[in-house]
Amino acid sequence: MWTWERARALQKLLDDASINHEEAAEHADVDRTTISRWVHDRQSPLKPQSKKGGLVKLGRALGFPDLESLLAALDFEASQTVDASGLGAAGRQVLQQVLVRGLVSQDSLISPLVADADTGVSECLAAEVVVTREIDGERFYCDPALALLSEVAREPLSKRQLEDKLGLRSGTIDELTTRRGRDLRIGPGDTVTLASHRYAVTVFDWGDTLVDERAYDDAICEQLAKKCPRDRFLELLSVLEENKDARWYDYFFLAEQLDIAASEVEDAHNIHRDKLEWITSAKDALRRAGADGDVVLATNCHSRVLQLRMDLLGLPKEIFSKVVTSDDCESLDTKKEMYDKVLQHYGVAASDVLVVSDSYDWDVLPALALGCHAIWFHRGPRYSLWGTPAYRLSADSFHLMRNSLKGGQLPDLVALDHAETVAWLSGS
Repeated sequence: MWTWERARALQKLLDDASINHEEAAEHADVDRTTISRWVHDRQSPLKPQSKKGGLVKLGRALGFPDLESLLAALDFEASQTVDASGLGAAGRQVLQQVLVRGLVSQDSLISPLVADADTGVSECLAAEVVVTREIDGERFYCDPALALLSEVAREPLSKRQLEDKLGLRSGTIDELTTRRGRDLRIGPGDTVTLASHRYAVTVFDWGDTLVDERAYDDAICEQLAKKCPRDRFLELLSVLEENKDARWYDYFFLAEQLDIAASEVEDAHNIHRDKLEWITSAKDALRRAGADGDVVLATNCHSRVLQLRMDLLGLPKEIFSKVVTSDDCESLDTKKEMYDKVLQHYGVAASDVLVVSDSYDWDVLPALALGCHAIWFHRGPRYSLWGTPAYRLSADSFHLMRNSLKGGQLPDLVALDHAETVAWLSGS
């Protein structure tokens, strides 16, 4: 079966290899129109009439020795711990989306991938492979094991209480506590508590993980836009973002390009200081992580801007054992390069490192791909004209990276606030 996911993932592979459709057609020994149909899910290259052998040849040009290895790169295989045998096509698609992240919003399921989302959700809820959660008035669907951990991180609960909260049968709760046995403890009265976790290094993201600076960035950009043509400012940001240029995060560079004095950048930061805020319990999470090991900051913020903001917050740089910023790295596709630097610096195994971040695609996913542990700090969507995070992974790139994880690995925890992060480190 040739799916939309496979088609778009194939296009991503071609893009990464800098192979256009005409060159792909030459490799596959088909016409250019056929390649276009393959990558737009309008024709299945797996059917004899569309020359399956052509896909094999194209796969070899992309570095895959056979059809099986190519399809493995294009497909997401569900974790073996989840039984999807009782689900129909719609249910399997919903389950796949939940297993890719561990938590998905209802809105994100209404897409070309899941045309019959309501039916699929109903199937998954009935089979107890997905549970529903209300977060800030928005409906989400969650991996049951992760939902259980988030509930227990808030307070110890009995199995019966967890059944009521998650809408699951007792047998399912028993299975989940066994699956996550290293994270949970069962005490008197079948009370489920969270075990404590120790890491040699804990890596925190900055914006939207430790510090809320969306409104701050908006105000600063608005202030600077008064000093130059607004369209020129937006165009500069767009070009830097398109080129994945780290200077997208450097207000001092932006000011220089826009003929704005550097002092104006500092003034804008000072004038709107009241909009720069710590996220609730973030400092507690830093202190708790630092009690057991080194605490590292890995951020796409530029070092000059970061230092200015840390000074305004009265935060000594020494609170972090190491700071890695965007100007330390060559690539801004994901945080993988930053995490590699951390692993090399401390000489520790990836399994001894915990990453805490609000960005699943950019931070959590590459951390998991390296073998690190990860907490996805989920804050929900926030929209802004100026503060749109740059360089988000495309759906195709995300899909391929997700496939590289073994056994459908998910984050260790989806934390809805840092009180849950602290509980994870300390134990409930």
